[in-house]
Amino acid sequence: MEIVMELAVVAWMIGVVVVLLFIIRSLIAWSLAPFNRQLIRRLLIQRLLTALPGAVLLTETDDHLTLRLHEEVCTLQLEQVYRSCAGAPRRMGPVVRQTVAAITKAAQEAVGLTDGWEQQVMPMLARLDALPPDTVTLPFSEHLGIACVLPTDVAFRWVSYRDLLESGISEDTCQATAMRNLERSCNTLEIQAADALPDGRDRLLRFTTGDGFDATRLALPSLYQRFSPRFHDANLLVAVPTRDVLVMVSAEDPRHARWLAWFVRDELVQRPYPLDDTLYWVTESGVRPWQRADEVTEQPVSPAPSTWHDHHAPV
Repeated sequence: MEIVMELAVVAWMIGVVVVLLFIIRSLIAWSLAPFNRQLIRRLLIQRLLTALPGAVLLTETDDHLTLRLHEEVCTLQLEQVYRSCAGAPRRMGPVVRQTVAAITKAAQEAVGLTDGWEQQVMPMLARLDALPPDTVTLPFSEHLGIACVLPTDVAFRWVSYRDLLESGISEDTCQATAMRNLERSCNTLEIQAADALPDGRDRLLRFTTGDGFDATRLALPSLYQRFSPRFHDANLLVAVPTRDVLVMVSAEDPRHARWLAWFVRDELVQRPYPLDDTLYWVTESGVRPWQRADEVTEQPVSPAPSTWHDHHAPV
C-alpha cells in the first residue's frame, strides 16, 4: 500500500512539472508579443548606432529599419530577426549581436558589385514607398516596383545606381541578369496545389517557399507558359498580397475571383511584408492589373479544398 501511495505522489509531481513546463513555454511564446518586438528593435537600433557612428536612422516600422550611412541607404527587414528570437528570449542578445556584426561588415565593403554578382543578383517585388531612393528599380504597377537585390547573411542588400556606376554595369544588364536568375530558380520550385478538378484542371496553385521571391514570380515572362497549361490554357488571376505569397486561379470562374479577393484582404492583415491588394490578370500577352480586392464584394467561393500537395514546378 505504501508503495502505491509513493508511486501516486511521484506521478502527481511529474504531472505538476509537466504543467509548469507548459506554462513556461506559453510565457516564452507570449514574450514575443508586439510590444517585445519593439524591445528587439530598440536594442538593435542602439547597437547599430553604437557600432556605426556615422549612421542615421531614417525610418522605423514594425517590419523594417532604414538607415543612412554616409552616402549609402540600407533597409533591414526584421522578420528573420524576430523569428530567430522566437520561443527563446535568451537568444535575443546573441541574435542582435550577430545581426549588427553582419551589417557592420557589409557597411565596410567597397561600393559596387562584388565578384560573382551575376550568380547572386535577384529581382524583388517591393512597394515603391519602402525603397531607398537610389535603388535600381523597374516600375511594375502603381504602387510596386522590381528592385535588384543581393542576398547577405541576414538580409537582402538593395543594388543602387551608384553600385552600377562604380562597377561599370548598365541598369538593363543588371535587371536582365536578375530576371534570368529568377527564371532559373523556378526550375526546381516547390509549389502547393489543391486536389485537381475531375477534368484534371488545377483548382489553385500557391507559392510560399519563403525565399523572398514568391511574389516577384508574378513578373516572370514565362509565368503564363509555365502554369496556364495546368488550368487547361485558361487565363490566370494572380494575387501577391505579401512578399512571400503568390496565389493563382483560373480567370474563367468569377467565383474564384471573389475567393481570391477575400484571401488577399485576409493575408494583408495576417502576414509580414505586405505588398498590394490588386488582383492581376495574366494572359499570353503579359500581366496587367485587373481589380482591387475591396472592389470585389460578392460572397467568396473557395476553389481549394483542405487537401494540398507539394510538388515541383515544370521546367
